Amino acid sequence: MQEQRFYRSSTISKSMLTLSNGNIVKSAHRKIADTIAKGKAIKVKGGVYDMSGMRKFKCYEYSHIWESTYGSGRPGECPRCQSKNIRRVEE
Repeated sequence: MQEQRFYRSSTISKSMLTLSNGNIVKSAHRKIADTIAKGKAIKVKGGVYDMSGMRKFKCYEYSHIWESTYGSGRPGECPRCQSKNIRRVEE
């Protein structure tokens, strides 16, 4: 009853009211899982988010280590020796 009064007196749709009762997170998880499983791109817009961290990479031919910013893509080769035998190093 209280939900019906709220629905009638507001501009929020009934589907949004249902989602606001804890299903927003479930819906987001389902969409993200589907996107990752099918290899789709994710576009983030609105709100505040930070991707200013750094990622470490290592050249396995000469043990060169360097950092690259998130969002810059995976490097194709070592910047010092141009070796293609590189991997990301976990912190």
